[in-house]
Amino acid sequence: MINENDKLSKFGRRLLEVANKRGCGNTGAMVHAIFYNTECRRIVKIREHKDYKNPFEEKEAIRRNIQNHLTSPKYDNVWKVPSQYMYAYSVILDCSIDYLYGKTDIMSSDLGVVDICQKTGLSEDAVNCLVANKIEMNDEAAFSYATWWSELLNDDSFFYIPMSWLDYARRIVEINDLNRRIEAVERASAETVNEGLDIVTRLLLNDDNQKTLKNIRKDKEDTMLGAHHKMMFCIEHFLNQYADEWAAQQHPNFGEMYYKSEINKRKVLKEYEKHKEI
Repeated sequence: MINENDKLSKFGRRLLEVANKRGCGNTGAMVHAIFYNTECRRIVKIREHKDYKNPFEEKEAIRRNIQNHLTSPKYDNVWKVPSQYMYAYSVILDCSIDYLYGKTDIMSSDLGVVDICQKTGLSEDAVNCLVANKIEMNDEAAFSYATWWSELLNDDSFFYIPMSWLDYARRIVEINDLNRRIEAVERASAETVNEGLDIVTRLLLNDDNQKTLKNIRKDKEDTMLGAHHKMMFCIEHFLNQYADEWAAQQHPNFGEMYYKSEINKRKVLKEYEKHKEI
């Protein structure tokens, strides 16, 4: 396994990131992938006249080059990485060459995924998740996660849910900052002596200061609870509304079907009564 604590070049850090993401985070795995990919193996043999006596020599040459790309300061300048290897890395790691060159943070070589990420601001993982969970709606009874999110995001919920979450999260930040400040005051009070200070200064530094901060924290906690209630109400409102809309669209013909069933049932009973009389 390539150690992330090793001295890596700028390109090496980027290569390591995508290699780990693709489950190929060691030089041996990359050597194996390049060697057994016919096209990659051919193009990385820069010295075409070199005839390796055995596969080990060829693999070792590839390994040295990969290790060099990972660790040599020379490759802080990404453009110095040989284009043959840059292409090979993009193939074996299914990765965008633009990502390897540091021109984008999107690893995917799928131009469709790249386009969606760039247009929407969604992460690559989010787009891949949506694509992977898309269900062809040939069956009306099928439930699609992607469609569920799509419908929910069509409404005002796209703005109101994240904004209510942000308001609540900011309250948590305020509480955390106050806790850090109170802790700092307590540590400073425990580590220093206030002797020799005038009474006003001592009052500013003693427990009254801590009590003031704790009172402020209590008020902040109340506002945080209010923000939490608002956030949960917002989420509940939109989810309930969407559930009602979705439920209303299910089995629209069942009413007529039930009606016809009841009519047929009554006809059968009526015929049965007639036969009994005969």
